[in-house]
Amino acid sequence: MAILHEDRVTGLRDGKREFGQQIEVRCWDSVDARVASPTHLPFETLEQLAREILRDVPGVVSVTYNIAPKRPPRSKPCEGRWR
Repeated sequence: MAILHEDRVTGLRDGKREFGQQIEVRCWDSVDARVASPTHLPFETLEQLAREILRDVPGVVSVTYNIAPKRPPRSKPCEGRWR
């Protein structure tokens, strides 16, 4: 999964400093799709993925890999606050 963030960031594109968008890549391992842990990918794979995204997606200057676990959904609403 990839998420294109609306925030603008400073990054490198074609060896030059540029102001643009950031893509966040998420890969999870899960048995039931409720709880998941980040997939351990070789660094070389992440580097290649970042190179291809920066080369092929106009306006993107930064690629990140999210390693946060996915928690199970809550059964009741949070009432507008993170808990």
